[in-house]
Amino acid sequence: MSIDQSDAALFDYQVYRFGRSRQVFRGPKPDLRGKYVAILGASHTFGRFADEPYPTLLSEELGLPCLNLGTEGGGPGFFVSDPEIVKTASEAEVCVIQVMSARNLSNRMYTVRPRRNARIHAVSDLLRGIYPEVEFDRFAFVRVMLDHLRRTDPGRFRLVENEMRNAWLGRMRSLITMITAKTVLFWFSQREPGDEAEDPAEPGSTKYPYFVDQAMLDSVAPMADAFVKVVSSDGLPMDLTRDGDPVLFKSSGVPIETNLKYPSPTMHRQAADALLPEIERLLGR
Repeated sequence: MSIDQSDAALFDYQVYRFGRSRQVFRGPKPDLRGKYVAILGASHTFGRFADEPYPTLLSEELGLPCLNLGTEGGGPGFFVSDPEIVKTASEAEVCVIQVMSARNLSNRMYTVRPRRNARIHAVSDLLRGIYPEVEFDRFAFVRVMLDHLRRTDPGRFRLVENEMRNAWLGRMRSLITMITAKTVLFWFSQREPGDEAEDPAEPGSTKYPYFVDQAMLDSVAPMADAFVKVVSSDGLPMDLTRDGDPVLFKSSGVPIETNLKYPSPTMHRQAADALLPEIERLLGR
């Protein structure tokens, strides 16, 4: 079940398909015949559990269409592989690139599905050799597999983590280089880049963006025309019930009563307020 279906009782994401991959993005689809701003990212940019994500708020402030190209579980590899999205982002006046996770990214250990980056496509012989005791065929999602590998042997997991980090660096450098518009690299998280505190919703892994640290950020940030950082958890946890009763459910039937990890409406406002002056500067206003 997609998030627009599971969340429909409370939120209307007005999704549409775009790009060569026909990936699902949040609507309404803007008119791109004039000047516009493009914003690439994952679920934080898509704006799950938010009526007005920060691209919508920015559009209102700028008086320009803001193309929200945030997609659930998206990684930099997805955008690099879609030439239509790269072309559209390059034709924007400014392109904001959210710092996305390193885990939903194909590498030498495993590959992810082209459109649904959070899902495993294949596991390599290299990873099977590192963890010969693990039955990889039972995993469908990258997060579940990685959490299991870390618990099984943290020492061997360092090899997997290093591979993820190296793949992320290569893909993020490629993405920033491929987009010819002025770019803003955007860190949007509940943690500082150097903070390795565990995520209470996902024990054993750092808070979003997963497996991205200060050194990795320092390596790619100078390639962009601007860098903006918003670190906040204001408005979380966020109640998702209606009059105390659950109305949102996972495909398994488990109710979704509280939002712990996706940005709250307050955090989206903070993101828009932080990005606005840098985008206006790059627009020459």
